[in-house]
Amino acid sequence: STRLSTAPSITSSMRPGIRSTEPGLHIMLDIAFDKGDSPLAASIGKAGQTWNSSAEPPAPDCPRWQALSETGLFRLACDRDKPFAERNIGIIHAMERLGEECRDGGFTFAVATHLASTLTALDRFASAELRAEVLPDLVAGRRIGAHAISEAEAGSDALAMTTTARRDGPDYVLDGDKAFVTNGPIADVFVIYARTAGTGAGSVSAFLVDRDTPGLTVAGAKPLVGLKTSMNGPLQLRGCRVPASRLIGREGAGFMVLSHVMKQEILYSFMANVGQMKHTLARCVRHVRRRRQFDRPIGDFQAVSHRIANMKMRYEISRQCILTAAARQARNKDVTSDVAIAKIYVSEALLANAIDAVHLHGGVGYLEETGLGEGVADALAAPIYSGTNDIQRGRIAAMMGVGS
Repeated sequence: STRLSTAPSITSSMRPGIRSTEPGLHIMLDIAFDKGDSPLAASIGKAGQTWNSSAEPPAPDCPRWQALSETGLFRLACDRDKPFAERNIGIIHAMERLGEECRDGGFTFAVATHLASTLTALDRFASAELRAEVLPDLVAGRRIGAHAISEAEAGSDALAMTTTARRDGPDYVLDGDKAFVTNGPIADVFVIYARTAGTGAGSVSAFLVDRDTPGLTVAGAKPLVGLKTSMNGPLQLRGCRVPASRLIGREGAGFMVLSHVMKQEILYSFMANVGQMKHTLARCVRHVRRRRQFDRPIGDFQAVSHRIANMKMRYEISRQCILTAAARQARNKDVTSDVAIAKIYVSEALLANAIDAVHLHGGVGYLEETGLGEGVADALAAPIYSGTNDIQRGRIAAMMGVGS
């Protein structure tokens, strides 16, 4: 893990807000002093009732979506007056607060997808002209973004994608089918990954495609086991003509774009999961203190108190996994393993804590009205999305020179 011993010792002269000449060191100090009480996170906390005011899917005219855009979260993602590392940790803390306050896991996942798949991709790799054209509406919440990577026969094996983009004069012509497009049914713009030439990592490019582009057909949402308000569905491309000016990055740089986007998606969405774990833990602590059996609070029983202790450990370690990865990223380190480790640990801890929360509440925990079962259903998806945990384990091993 990242240790503060890599920096000068922390004394009274080394406080939060002091900026070092070492790139990213101030971010490490901010993390060490836990500046999760940023104005942005605080504004999300103040609007707590808004996030749970309805269970409708996100949409530009949805009060929850508009309220979130008004906090400045989307604007921060594209604020080039601030260093990327500073923006990144600000978003991470904001997503943690959103996860803590919002009981709708589908909504927070939709937010993370919009942030990482569209705003981050465009801000980091798109041309100045394309950014100026599309970012204002996306930042203001007037439009929603999605990204299309997976296909029916190309999920974890993204290089097996068969969607193609053929250059034809000033345009590219896209053909193929995409599956499991998060935000797809409600999105106004799509970052679509397609094969432009050859094989290997340099064969894929990323394009920004408007929903009303001829040749693009967006299907309706497929019902999910959990994350009910996360709209997910397939799309079809048939002779879909996209101007070359809509290429994100250079031709063949699609996997570079995707690699960066997926790291940010993991940091953002799984920090929201950490916030959810914090809320669940606090709820369970209140319950075991209040609920009495055999003339004593059930928290007095070791079986219960140890379960609470395990939930606390999983929450704290999950939080540090994300913050450590963010700190190393701020120092321009290779965080491939760090992000993979964080993704695996947080997703499995989230599911374990969700199940423990049901068990701690006994029969009441199995009632639909408590929402605890919904938490389990939401958590079931976490080891799958953003790169399955099996793939992540293979990636960690490969970074150590083990496996193929």
